[in-house]
Order: sequence, then structure tokens, then C-alpha cells
Amino acid sequence: MKFENHIGPFKERLKSIRLDLLPEHPYSLQYLQRLLRHQDYYLSIYAKAFNLACSKSNIPVAETCLLDYGSGNGLLGLFAKFSGFGEVVLLDHDREFMEGSMALAKQLHIDISAGITGDINDCGPFRPNIIIGTDVIEHVYNPSLFFQTIRQLNPEMVTVFSTSSNPENPMQRRKLEALQRKDEYVGLSDAEAARTGDRPHPPYLRMRELMIRSMAPQLTVPDIRILAELTRGMRKDDISEAVSLFLQDGSLPATPSHPYNTCHPRTGSWTERLLSLEEYTGIYKSSGFQLECLPGFYDSSKAFPLGSMNAVRNLGVNAMGLRFAPFIYLMGYPGI
Repeated sequence: MKFENHIGPFKERLKSIRLDLLPEHPYSLQYLQRLLRHQDYYLSIYAKAFNLACSKSNIPVAETCLLDYGSGNGLLGLFAKFSGFGEVVLLDHDREFMEGSMALAKQLHIDISAGITGDINDCGPFRPNIIIGTDVIEHVYNPSLFFQTIRQLNPEMVTVFSTSSNPENPMQRRKLEALQRKDEYVGLSDAEAARTGDRPHPPYLRMRELMIRSMAPQLTVPDIRILAELTRGMRKDDISEAVSLFLQDGSLPATPSHPYNTCHPRTGSWTERLLSLEEYTGIYKSSGFQLECLPGFYDSSKAFPLGSMNAVRNLGVNAMGLRFAPFIYLMGYPGI
């Protein structure tokens, strides 16, 4: 089955969307509007992900249970169900997004099997055969634990994750490292958040300092500062453990292995985390999966001249592979 063949009919279905009838969650609505503005590109990304996943699965599409992990507005899952997958489950930690995606499914008259607010442990009675997620794997706090959980769900699972955190593309890497530095040292203002559709936050470094001060008010300012710096990339529970160890015997956390990778100290969501392909391979292998990494593509559906320029860029991707790709597909399947 060529899932690209379903893009045109699905776009016709999308024309019936009434944004004014969806739940009034500004962040969710703003994100959906961005997806709809660039629907040709995103649907092409989804279609290729479906093709890749099905190439490694021996289960007929109509009998497949697909999990849209980090489903957001649910567009990927809705397209999957429209394209013939038997069961489709949406899973996202954000309640507002889930409310919006289920309302969207109702508007489009697409019968989603379930919309679950939670994480990978919360699949309930469903046993997915395929997991697909876009722009989510780079935010997972503990990817090793994540893939171990997937292995427990179904050792024959096929997964496809697309991510713009492409470590092989030097230009992309520099751009993402700038975003990491901004989150860590500057934060995101209300005005910037309104423009980008993200949620405002203070600098992560400052957030960790305040956390550590509340955990151990007796610490000196220099001690708080060094602990805050060394706990970059830790969530609150791990920060608390690091503070406890320091209070016990003065031991400090190891220096973070990456110069800029950082995560939200409360949620654990990484800022476009950059992992090498060797690191990803090790994570997949330790959970019993093989990994193939494939290049993504630029949006050639844009209006002239950008669309034409992107078509030429895609020729560069064909020639140079991952080093020129704007994003990558991580395809995991059972190991030998």
C-alpha cells in the first residue's frame, strides 16, 4: 500500500474542519493551524513513516494497532485511521491537546479507538504493533527506559520516529544548540511564546537554582550555583537525589556529557536533544531492537521560489544523505 495515495482524499476531509467549534485551548489551536497551513508537507512525512513501519511489519494494515505517540493534535493518528489502519490510539501527556484531538476526530467523522492522556505505560488494554511519533523522541527524558517499556509492551514492535534533531547535519546541529542555550540561559518570554506557539518559561538554569534552594536552604550561593550547573539535563526527582548526595558526603554530579543539551527541570522534556547515531544505536540495541536511520526531506510544496529551492535541496539529500537532511527517521524493529 502506498500511503501517499491517501493524502489527496484526506486533504478534502480536512476542509470540513471548524476551528471555532474546537475546545478553546490557545496553544493547541495555534499548533493545529500551523499543521494545517503546511499540511502537504506534514502528511508526506506521515505517509513515509507509515510506509517505513509497514515495510518491517508482517501484520496486515487492517489488522494493525498503531499508537500515535506524543500525538498532539492527533493529525498523524487521524490520517492513519483514514488510510486503513485497524486500530489507532492517540497518546499524549497534555490534556488540552487530547481534548482538541478527540474533538477534531469527531468533526472529521474518524473513529479513533482511544485517546489516552498519559505516557507509554498507559496504553491500557491496547497492544500496539506499530508506534509512530513526530518531533517527540528528542524530548523523551529517558529514552533507554522508554524503549525498554516498548519492549515489554510488544517485543515485536516496529517504531518510526521522525526528529529534526539530526546530529549529522552541521547546520541543523548549530541551530538546535542555539535553542538549547536560549532555554538554559535566557528562557522564553510571553511575547516570544505568543509568536511561536510555545509556552513561556524562565531560564532552566534559574529554575534549577530555585529548586535546589528550596530543597536545601542551608546551602551557600556558590554551592547552589555549581549544583545547578551540573544538574543540567536532570528532572526534579533526579535533582533532588543529587542534592541529597551532596549534603551527605559532598559528592557532585558528573559534568553533563553534551555541552548544551538541557531539559525542563519540572517536566523533563529535553530541548531538541541531540544524540549521536552511535548513542541511538546503543539505546535501541540494549532494548532488543535494531535501528535504521534514514534522511528526511525539505518541503517542496511551498510556493515559488522556496518550493523550487527545496526541491533542489532534496536532490542534495539524495546525494549527501543524513548530512544534508533537515530531519531524520529513526526506524526500530526486533533485533536478530
